[in-house]
Amino acid sequence: MTVISHCQPTASDPQVLEVLKRRSIKLLDECIELSHHAKLAVMLWQKLKQLQIFDREEQKSIYDMAWEELANFPPSPEVEEQQDQVQMEVTEGAGP
Repeated sequence: MTVISHCQPTASDPQVLEVLKRRSIKLLDECIELSHHAKLAVMLWQKLKQLQIFDREEQKSIYDMAWEELANFPPSPEVEEQQDQVQMEVTEGAGP
């Protein structure tokens, strides 16, 4: 259960509690804004990696951001060396 869902007013709440919950949601929306890297960190944290604290649309956005970051990440020298080796083997194997 997320903090936001816990703060959703229900029909059985007294009026005072309903007002308190609505104000809490408003404060959370206004005051807590996670940055791009903070959202990626949440995804990498073992206990929160399923991103249940976010709605489905936000989860998809976070996964998309992660894949984009990985795609733009420069390869390690070992990976580049392996790619060069594979390219040489392909080139040599495609001879006359």
